[in-house]
Amino acid sequence: MVLHILRQRGRTIKPDEVKYRNIARVCGFVIAIAYFLPWVDYVMFRYSGMELYKVFDAMEKVQSFTTNFANSFAESLGEKPVEQEKIKRPLWLYGTMLLPVIGVVSAIINKKLLHIFSAVLTLAILTWAIIGMNSLWGDIGGESEESPSMIQIMSIGLWATILAPLCQIFGAFKCDATHREAPFEEQPN
Repeated sequence: MVLHILRQRGRTIKPDEVKYRNIARVCGFVIAIAYFLPWVDYVMFRYSGMELYKVFDAMEKVQSFTTNFANSFAESLGEKPVEQEKIKRPLWLYGTMLLPVIGVVSAIINKKLLHIFSAVLTLAILTWAIIGMNSLWGDIGGESEESPSMIQIMSIGLWATILAPLCQIFGAFKCDATHREAPFEEQPN
C-alpha cells in the first residue's frame, strides 16, 4: 500500500485526516435538515421540529373546548365557572427554531470554534426540549405501564439532531478547520 503524504500550506496531512475533513460541515447541514424530518412519531401523530408548535396549538384548542364545555355545564347547574391556567408555548420551542440557522451558519463558515459552539448550543436546546417534553408527556399521559417512554416516540429527525452535534464536535477536533480548502499537492517520498 502506498502512503501518500499530502501537503497544504506548509502543513503535512495524512490521508486518514483528509477523510474527516468535512465531517463537522456535513453535520451542520444534517442539523438543519433534521429539523424538517419527523421528531415525534406516536400512533397517528407525526411532528417535525418545525411543526412542534402545532402540538401546543392543538392543546390550547382542546383546553379551550373543554373549559367552555365545563363552564356551560357548571352555569346550567348554577355553579361558578371553572378557571384554568392557559397553556402557553414553552420557551424551548422558540430555541428549537434556531437549530437550522445554527447548523447552516456553522456549515458555511466552517470554523472549529463555530462548530463546537453550534454543537454545544444544539445539545443544550435539545436537552431543554427533551426535559420539557418529558415533563409534558408525564402530565398528559401519566406514568403508567401502557404509556410509551420518550425514547419510543422519538423519530429519525430527533435522532439525527442528537447524533449530528456529537459528530460535529468529533469533526471539529479531528481536523483543523482553520486551514481552508486549498488544493493538495503530493509530496515525493
